[in-house]
This record gives sequence, structure tokens and C-alpha cells, in this order.
Amino acid sequence: MFNRFKKEVKQVIRFHFVQGDPQNRMTWKYLKIWHKLQEGEKDPEKMQLFLARFMADENDVYLDEKKAVAILDDLSQAEMLDAFTKFAEAMQGATVPKANGSASNLPSAVGPEKALPNG
Repeated sequence: MFNRFKKEVKQVIRFHFVQGDPQNRMTWKYLKIWHKLQEGEKDPEKMQLFLARFMADENDVYLDEKKAVAILDDLSQAEMLDAFTKFAEAMQGATVPKANGSASNLPSAVGPEKALPNG
């Protein structure tokens, strides 16, 4: 009898989002999903679709969304939430602000002293 050792290799998940979105990755559909997630909606499928849209390889080339979804399918719940939290932190201030101005429950990288004036 012998012991088998399974070497677990964690895949690095990369996201690519350019402020101003020159490749138009943030379509209206994904902007609506983003705002719902910011409001605290915890729909795993929407979270996965959103993250998959912005996953990239080491050269910042976007992955095929089906491939990205398959990669995310293999994550544990804790890993998925960690990936989403890190992505959300990076996205703060990079998208169109919500019209109603309600606060997000996600941490912000920009303090109040850097907030833009209203109007």
C-alpha cells in the first residue's frame, strides 16, 4: 500500500478593467448587474457572470466567458467571495455612479476627502 499525494495547484484569477471601458465590456446588462450587486444582492449566478465578463489572461486578453465561468465554477464559496470582494474594491469609482446615490456596503478605496462635489 502506498500513499498518493495530490498536488493542489491554485489558478491565479486575473481581472482586467480599463477606466472608460474602451472595449465596451461594461454593457448596459452588466452595469445593471453591477448596481444590484452593489446594493447587496447576493445572487451567485449574477456574481459569476459579472466576474467572468472581466476575467483575463496574463496578457490582459479577456477570456472566453464560457471558459471563465468554468474556472469560477471550480472555486470554493470563500474563494469566490474573496475574488468578488477584490474585484469590487478595484472597481470602486470606475463605473457610472448610481442615480439614487445610496451607499454601497462594499469598502471604498477613495475616502470622503476625495469625493467629487455634487452637481
